[in-house]
Amino acid sequence: MNSPRIADVLDRLVGAYVDVVGEDGFFVLGLLALLWMVELVNLPLGHALSRGLGIRPRTAGGLPGVLLSPLLHFRPAHALSNTPPLFVLGSLVAFQDPGRFASISIAIVLLAGMAEWLVLRGDAVYAGASGLVFGYLGYLVVRGFRGGSPTAFLIAVIVLVYYRYALSGVLPWGVDRGVSWEGHFLGAAAGVVTALHATGVIIV
Repeated sequence: MNSPRIADVLDRLVGAYVDVVGEDGFFVLGLLALLWMVELVNLPLGHALSRGLGIRPRTAGGLPGVLLSPLLHFRPAHALSNTPPLFVLGSLVAFQDPGRFASISIAIVLLAGMAEWLVLRGDAVYAGASGLVFGYLGYLVVRGFRGGSPTAFLIAVIVLVYYRYALSGVLPWGVDRGVSWEGHFLGAAAGVVTALHATGVIIV
């Protein structure tokens, strides 16, 4: 008997995942695949892409980082640490709001990225998907408590319980040296604003 090929196994796993999460699951997987494709290109370059294309506050050359910074990291461990929460929280967003994962993600990235560009220290370059991770976290919590859906509320409670320790990352004493707690805070704030807009509290 022939053993199943790796491609067949992956195809079944992806199919089962999309059956649960919905079609937006492809966007979640695509985001993670793109993140790691960029990391594989960035690694032999000594992560020059991150230094050159990350957010450099209040400079014209730093504006591309508003969109690109979630895909850029400064070392493989940096990208690896963001991958599991990005997958889990992104999948929950895709499951909870079918057909809106891309728009929610873009809104968080733009809001958080522009806020970072405007207010963070100008002597550093900022990159990484952690702002988007905290954005998803903030979105799911506020969406759950204001969305009126039992499923959304349950997801919010699960996220709060499971990621309660991660919430300290939005505070100055809750991160390691060299990690931007401000970026985490602004990411979470962007998620909150996006959720408030989704629930009709903020109308633009």
